[in-house]
Amino acid sequence: MLNIGTSCPREIFRALNWLVPKRANQICIHSFPDYEDMTRGLLDGLSKSAIEFQIVILTDKRGQKPKWIKKNHTHLRQYKKRSVCGIWAYWRSKYVFFTHVCFSSIRPVQTQITVNVWHGMPIKTLGRYLERNKAVPFSTYIISTAPFFSKILSTAFAMPIERVLEVGLPRNDLLLKAQNRALKKQLCGDQKLIVWLPTWRHTILGEGRLDGRQAENIFNLADLDIGALDGAFKKLGLSVLIKPHPMATRLEADFDPESLSNIRLIDEEWLKQSGTTLYELLSISDMLITDISSVLVDYLLLDRPILCHFPDMEAYKKNRGLIWDFNPTEYGIPLVAHQKELIEAVKTSMERAGENNLYPALRKLMHADHKNSSRKLMDALGVENQTAPTP
Repeated sequence: MLNIGTSCPREIFRALNWLVPKRANQICIHSFPDYEDMTRGLLDGLSKSAIEFQIVILTDKRGQKPKWIKKNHTHLRQYKKRSVCGIWAYWRSKYVFFTHVCFSSIRPVQTQITVNVWHGMPIKTLGRYLERNKAVPFSTYIISTAPFFSKILSTAFAMPIERVLEVGLPRNDLLLKAQNRALKKQLCGDQKLIVWLPTWRHTILGEGRLDGRQAENIFNLADLDIGALDGAFKKLGLSVLIKPHPMATRLEADFDPESLSNIRLIDEEWLKQSGTTLYELLSISDMLITDISSVLVDYLLLDRPILCHFPDMEAYKKNRGLIWDFNPTEYGIPLVAHQKELIEAVKTSMERAGENNLYPALRKLMHADHKNSSRKLMDALGVENQTAPTP
């Protein structure tokens, strides 16, 4: 394991990156968690190319490739990010795509195109919105879903606006694919499926700040009655999967998850064992419950009910802050704080399932062109004809 900044100073790393010749058809991808949906979306787009790319996946953990990796990805290799092989693969790659930190504290070299595909369009403050001189990832380009977010990301990452590519998010291609009905049948039978995705309030990655306020349970419900909540979902014919954010501090359940009939707690390992990813799961869902997570923006593409459970909204605004004055109720999205009103809002929202244009104003603002984002990104970069726009 190499520690950039100690055993390999940044200046030396960059100089070596500049000296090492690039393979024109080699693409390097890194995401957090390993093999999450941005990686899957990029791979799906690359699989449709007429060019045979050498694809390298850099991971934070050791492990086998997930079950969903297509058989035609015969030229896909996997290395630990900070291993000798991983760093060499990074240096040899003409194109690098990353969602979080992938040697991105070091300025890119002109012979390599690096793209920060991030992990969603932001509602909460981040980057230079948090601190004026905050260190942000270096990259050649960053991507967005619409002009509204291009301006935000340009400021947040100190990126010239012309380097913000409005191509959409590759992971959203997975939302719009044909549904995996067999998976849905396996998960919930004939019931409707709700996915509940709270964002983190306190992260495992070292930041000491508490964003908002965290109840002592993963639902962030101060008045949680787990038996009543499970019973209400059962009565409504709803199967609910709740997945804590991968960066969230782990909260131990003070109830037996196995005793619940209609609520299931899932995590990255569950997704891996089930042979799926979060956005494939979202594509077969009937409703989303979330708070300030960027998944709310993505889910607009499905035109299905969204419920904003955000009991600590005012506290969150005070100590983390929002980039823009987001009030879900202004766009027709119910905002709830307590268990009783959550159950009622779920019931009311599910009655709207099947309606068209549930949130037209918000969708128009958030998404300019939402189809085939991975292919649009590759075209914008000139990957297939080996030409890239001038940075």
